[in-house]
Amino acid sequence: MSVLTRFFRPTNRSSSPSSAAPKLVVIGDTGQRLEGIGKMLPEVFLPILKKELGAKGIDVLVLTDSTPLEFGGDHFSAGTFILPVYHDEVVDDLYYRHLGLVEANAARRGWVFLHPISTGRSLGSKPETHRILNTVVPMPELHHDGLMFSNLAQSCSAPVTVVEASDCDPTRYNTRFIDTTTEFRGKNYFTSLRIMAVGTEVATVFMRCRPVTDGPVSVHDKDTPLDPDLLCFLHERLVGPQMPAIRNMAQKIGSKIGLGFYAHDVLPERGTGKLYLCETGLKFHDWTIRDHLEPIADRLPFFAHDISDACVHRAVRLFADHLLVPVAA
Repeated sequence: MSVLTRFFRPTNRSSSPSSAAPKLVVIGDTGQRLEGIGKMLPEVFLPILKKELGAKGIDVLVLTDSTPLEFGGDHFSAGTFILPVYHDEVVDDLYYRHLGLVEANAARRGWVFLHPISTGRSLGSKPETHRILNTVVPMPELHHDGLMFSNLAQSCSAPVTVVEASDCDPTRYNTRFIDTTTEFRGKNYFTSLRIMAVGTEVATVFMRCRPVTDGPVSVHDKDTPLDPDLLCFLHERLVGPQMPAIRNMAQKIGSKIGLGFYAHDVLPERGTGKLYLCETGLKFHDWTIRDHLEPIADRLPFFAHDISDACVHRAVRLFADHLLVPVAA
């Protein structure tokens, strides 16, 4: 018996879901299954989803293949929620073909298709993300006379370089350089905030950083030094005081792109304290930072609330509350 079958075998029910309870169908793309290439750990996220939504009376069905819902699905009523798991940075039309068929079928049958393909395509393109979200939250300007960030237009993991505006490659995604450095004990660190959001609401926020002496300006989970004093200092300085602005940013982004699970990467500007959205994407939870910081968890007062799997439970409860609003209406 597979892990997913063990977690999601119906109990005391017929093979067809009951018509009385709200329903959520989680589907993996035919090529990606349920991992979504780094979007979730199914063995962690899905049991929590099942438990938390079940407690609120929402049935959960998980399909590791989207094919059954491309044209079928007669036993699912209008109002059924469809939650696809896919990577939002792959732009090959073939990649989206199966989920696109499900989305079209959902429209015909009155299902609610979350994480629409149009949203995924937009978030997978930095220029398109900027076009959509720059109107609602601060983002680094595309045109500037000084230093510029230069990045690939379609990647969240490629190295970011800093160049003069006159040296920018116009085929790349170029924005004004935001100085995110913070000094701690005589050493400077590039910093960034990651907001894990569900629709308009914040599930958790945590800091990431790396020494300026490393060279690259981009900051990822595993770049963060295992230094409890440093991380507590950054958390107290850059997270707590910024929570009103963080919640406001998440609310505006979620209102624009709709209900879903997102990771918003934010740049805190040195000197001004202003927050700039760097990029955002579909992401159900961040287990990499949890695993990375776990060796020093007992020395991080915020770990249990902001880093551990308690964050996943909180995110899923927020998600359930959103699902129940249209059902109740």
